[in-house]
Amino acid sequence: ALAEPVRVGDVGVERRPDDVDPDAHHARARAAVRARRRVARLVERSAQDHEAEQQQDEERVIERLPQRLGDAVEPLQKSAELDPKNPQTWYLLGASLVYRMTIKKVGDKQVPEFAPGTIEAYQKAIELDPNGTYGQQAKAGLEQLQQMAPGIDLKVNVRKKKS
Repeated sequence: ALAEPVRVGDVGVERRPDDVDPDAHHARARAAVRARRRVARLVERSAQDHEAEQQQDEERVIERLPQRLGDAVEPLQKSAELDPKNPQTWYLLGASLVYRMTIKKVGDKQVPEFAPGTIEAYQKAIELDPNGTYGQQAKAGLEQLQQMAPGIDLKVNVRKKKS
């Protein structure tokens, strides 16, 4: 019968009292260490490959986002007609219209030209939800428009609700 195995060093290879060839034992230990290192490298490469694929997928989605948001304008306009008191619809409409922005050259500068209704859609979201999520997001959207085109008129007409 074999005695209980004894761990040899940090390599985790068991040595039994009946192992008579120390060179063979050390060779097995070195082979086990090499095998673990190979597996670790393969796992690392697999993780890196997965991360790279995930990054490429995200980049593809981001590349298609402007087109998809621009395509959402008509359904959102219809939704705003059917439910004009929904601040989410107005915010999303404003955000979608931003993706229909064009750039025109004025002298030596490139100036953004926003799609008709962009600012008004954001303003309507703020009017309907001045302190809520969509109102705040619409305010942030207007601030971004202001940064893109300093000097444009972004007067926000927020009516106070009657109490």
